[in-house]
Amino acid sequence: MSKVRNKEKIDDEDKKRGTKEKLADVLELPKEILLNIPKIILLGNKSVVIQNYKGIFLFEDETVKINTSSGIVAVCGRKLKIIEISAEDLCIEGKIKSIAFINQSSEG
Repeated sequence: MSKVRNKEKIDDEDKKRGTKEKLADVLELPKEILLNIPKIILLGNKSVVIQNYKGIFLFEDETVKINTSSGIVAVCGRKLKIIEISAEDLCIEGKIKSIAFINQSSEG
């Protein structure tokens, strides 16, 4: 795809996102649902809940990588455990050292 077409596609996506964001504000709907973006809730350094995720990319004792519409979310720490998993939520517990977005899509 040429650079011009790619830029036009990104501009169209930005316009759609802006319209959806305004609609979410007016209707008082959760933006993460309407915009299809993850919501990350951190409870101290012991627990993290990731809502609106797509799947688990990697699970190890010190790293959990979760696929989201915004890219991969990496949770790093020690003794990490997935304690709850559902279609909407993923809860990880352990000694959390960091949370980072990697492989960002062109949307973010």
